[in-house]
Amino acid sequence: MKFNPKLHHRQSIRLKGYDYSQSGSYFITICAREKECIFGEIKEGKTILSHLGQLVEQEWLALSHRFPQIHLDEYVVMPNHFHGIIHIAVGAGLASAQLASAQLETIQFKTEQLNPAPPISTLGNIVCAFKSLVFKRHYDFIRNNHLDEVAKCWQRNYWERVIRNHQEYNNIQNYIITNPERWSQDSDNLERLLSRMTEKQSP
Repeated sequence: MKFNPKLHHRQSIRLKGYDYSQSGSYFITICAREKECIFGEIKEGKTILSHLGQLVEQEWLALSHRFPQIHLDEYVVMPNHFHGIIHIAVGAGLASAQLASAQLETIQFKTEQLNPAPPISTLGNIVCAFKSLVFKRHYDFIRNNHLDEVAKCWQRNYWERVIRNHQEYNNIQNYIITNPERWSQDSDNLERLLSRMTEKQSP
């Protein structure tokens, strides 16, 4: 593939100066390597996951146990990408941080003085762990079963959007839920979505 500065630049796609460890809600998108359909296929508007796609789903659902300060919201594993919403709640104790509601309401956490809060993780830390855990399990599966497959499963980096309000949250949640139904048009939709997500957002 010929080098395209718009596609292959290595500038950060994160918001400059934004603290990704602070409380907030984030919409993330991660693409499969070369946007290949290695996570499954769409049949009758539903995703049929491959073994790798099942690993993606399992590791996503396990993230809240690894990072007590997050709450996982709507998600979908598509054939060549993944969408999910993560709520980060700074100030939670050692118990899992659960949102009082999934509608981005103001929340209060009770921090027990005897239990120090866990180390604060950034959104990048969380996504990096997610991708690494999926890769490791996929690599181990290939090696243990002596399969002739490529271990790499993710495209470099990821895209995120800071969710600003209830309306945006509802729109993104609906977008995720209906993603499989729009698979036939999804290639163009995904490109437009990623383009919008990389546009500069005002803090």
